[in-house]
Amino acid sequence: MRAIFFDLVGTLVEPRGPIGEQYAAVARRYGQPADADALEAAFAREIASTPAVQAWGLPREAAEAAERGWWHAFVRRVFDLAGARTLLDPDRFEPFFDDLYRHFTTGDAWRLYPDVLPALGRLKAAGVVTGLITNYDSRIYRLVESLGLASSLDSITIPASAGGTKPGRAIFGHALFRHRLAASEAGHVGDSLTDDYQGALEAGLHAVLLDRDDQHAALAGVCRARNLEEAVALLEQG
Repeated sequence: MRAIFFDLVGTLVEPRGPIGEQYAAVARRYGQPADADALEAAFAREIASTPAVQAWGLPREAAEAAERGWWHAFVRRVFDLAGARTLLDPDRFEPFFDDLYRHFTTGDAWRLYPDVLPALGRLKAAGVVTGLITNYDSRIYRLVESLGLASSLDSITIPASAGGTKPGRAIFGHALFRHRLAASEAGHVGDSLTDDYQGALEAGLHAVLLDRDDQHAALAGVCRARNLEEAVALLEQG
């Protein structure tokens, strides 16, 4: 195994609190009392039904602008659905959104799972390439710096640079091409059965489903691990 790639959210990092609570906390700084549960429900509804931003093929600045525009419209819809409409006045919404958008590039919004740095450190010491393959947007570069993760990763592959999202083959292929690897020489670890496990297998990589909470214990025929140490060991064993 010459390289092991990882998903981000749910695999290496988790939110410091429910998204609805984080949205509500930032909104309160701008004088908007907001129901965290209503925001959580609105966020879940919108994220499940809104097509992903397609920022690929654009120069980096243009891609970042497209991603920011997508989130700008998304957050407005979430607050509208949650009934927190007084914040939607442009004079109030713009500074609030700037603050919220930056918030999710920091360790105030996300934290590393405890097993992340030891697992990545062991792989780096063994000379194994480590990288991210994630559907996160271009803010990922600021986020990994903020979390002290950048030095543990050899590459970061996101839709804007790869020309597609997981579970499509393009994003996995892009990561492999960057390191001049055949798919059979690489593994992928992630917490999504569809995006990470099945997506990686269909792209020809070895794969382990990271199931920290045993949600998929009943699945047969799935290579599954409860933590990163187990996941890495399974991939190293082939």
